[in-house]
Amino acid sequence: MADLARGVWWIALMKLAIHLATSARGYGYFGDEPYYLACADHLAWGYVDHPPLSIGVLAGWTALFGDSLAALRTLPALFGAASVVAMGVLTRDLGGGARAQALAALVFALAPVNLVIHGYYSMNAIDILVWLLAFILFARLVRDPTPARWLGLGALLGLGLLNKFSVAWLGAGLFVGLCATPHRRLLASSWPWLAGLVAALVFAPHLAWQVAHDFPTREFIATATTRKMVPVGPLELFAQQVLVMNPLVLPLWAVGLYQLLRRGGPGPERVFGIVFVVTAAILVANGTSRPNYLTLAQPPLVAAGAIAVERLQARARWRWLPATAIGVVAVLGLLGSVLTLPWLPPQALAGGGPDALRAPEAERREVGALDPHFADMIGWPVIVGTVADVWAALPAADREQAGLIGFSYSEAGALDLLGAAHGLPPAASPHNGYWRWGPGSTDGAVMVMAGGPLEVWQRYWARVEPVVQWDCGLCLPSRNHQWVYVARDPKRPIEEIWAELRRYD
Repeated sequence: MADLARGVWWIALMKLAIHLATSARGYGYFGDEPYYLACADHLAWGYVDHPPLSIGVLAGWTALFGDSLAALRTLPALFGAASVVAMGVLTRDLGGGARAQALAALVFALAPVNLVIHGYYSMNAIDILVWLLAFILFARLVRDPTPARWLGLGALLGLGLLNKFSVAWLGAGLFVGLCATPHRRLLASSWPWLAGLVAALVFAPHLAWQVAHDFPTREFIATATTRKMVPVGPLELFAQQVLVMNPLVLPLWAVGLYQLLRRGGPGPERVFGIVFVVTAAILVANGTSRPNYLTLAQPPLVAAGAIAVERLQARARWRWLPATAIGVVAVLGLLGSVLTLPWLPPQALAGGGPDALRAPEAERREVGALDPHFADMIGWPVIVGTVADVWAALPAADREQAGLIGFSYSEAGALDLLGAAHGLPPAASPHNGYWRWGPGSTDGAVMVMAGGPLEVWQRYWARVEPVVQWDCGLCLPSRNHQWVYVARDPKRPIEEIWAELRRYD
């Protein structure tokens, strides 16, 4: 690491600083974060909607530093800074000098999609780092295929699968790339196959969990892709990448892809180009995609494009280009970060920018005045406070036996995270992982429900009273103006009701 360009380290520190500076500026927890914290209180080898690694990391982190918003957001910020360093290393290993390393690191650090991902905790921040480390390790392995590097790659891919299934796209791309290039000779050795076995062994505990629980993730994925996700065709997929990587840098990674695919020789370049093509083909065949999915395969493209820009400085008339590109990316990237990071208060961003600059919407949901990424951080104290008022108004005898349900895991997670200060009991939810944890100790005789359609609750309780609606302002429209209900007289035992309430999406 000693020969890594100094600029890469400064860019990594800059990225860390801007994420720490914007971690809690008038916003709250992102909708998934309270759920992940709840998962960390229920450690297992698997969950309905994700593998366990990111939750295990989160559990260890919060045990040391707590679950405050500042503590939680520090973790993805650190992953982001580490990924910037890895981007610089990858560029150096592909032949880039100091300016290429700095340009690639800067493009990566300030890409809108990466600013969003490293701005809150999720498995995506780990996923990016896994892909980058795998690219680095593979590049070195191709040049010097030692057994230790093969086994290290297998272990890394296995850990990546324990974090997110998308690493399977990377494995597929590397395998196709090996088969389609002269590097196929490496497959004649037993070490690549042993690496695959190592990856399978690392992933095996989660697979065993899926088998033991009747593959709940299969149902989750099927429901999400058919009912929740927006269909994405090839043109939409390409347009997503242009926007979320910053339209300004399209020429950089487009040239990079060309350079990778045209390169032969002993290096990994052509394999990396094939990884991008294979990943894109998988996403097109799947028919649905989030904007960040294909960007996982783009770091080698950015690195190759930055190297191409750097090599132009050997020509007198292009000597100005690398430094100018670095300056333009830095200035415009930082200015554009107001659209992806909470520099400004929510009211200043509500309806304040053209829709064309918003991230592509990947889900079928109503979009309000505020970008959904920001809207999902708004309103949790209001929601929890409203539920707490209803809970406090129950007769004492009812409170002793009552249960608390959030219709989605987000409401349930927020009630668990913020509700203790209001005297609320642990929440349950029929949604994803929460459903597996059950309804708690309640017998269902008296229940307080946070959100959800009235007809759902009336299906299972004889008396359901809508008590009050919350108003969470600029929060997601689908979350706003939901009712808090008090339900009494269950029509069936709570165990039977719970079995039918299950929602995996």
